[in-house]
Amino acid sequence: MGLLGIDTLSGGSGADLFYYFSQTGEDGDNANGGGPLEQITDVNFDEDRFRVLLTVGFAANVGAVAAANLEASAETAIQASLALGGGGAQHVAAQFTFNGRSYLAIDQGGANTLFTDAVDFLFDITGVTGTIGANDFIT
Repeated sequence: MGLLGIDTLSGGSGADLFYYFSQTGEDGDNANGGGPLEQITDVNFDEDRFRVLLTVGFAANVGAVAAANLEASAETAIQASLALGGGGAQHVAAQFTFNGRSYLAIDQGGANTLFTDAVDFLFDITGVTGTIGANDFIT
């Protein structure tokens, strides 16, 4: 379970469930400032699940994202995932890389076309395996 503040969680072997119930402060909210983020190691999208507040209708690996900073990259990734998922008012998740690191952005705020650091989730993920999909996110 991700608690308030910045944590390092490890998936390990087998199916894991990562809980994120609060939009404020659980992931560090540091995308804009360039500070540390919640880190999750050994994520396996074929086995692991993320319990979040709002239903994720689509999720995709959008690959490398080039933007001015991490927050802008997360927003670009969210927009790319939304476009791949057909648009609309659904919440989406995006796996992406920025400056050689892997990230997971999960839209949980009101404006699903924007990444808002204070209400959306952003995780630094390492050791990622499997294919991301909407079924990786449960409410």
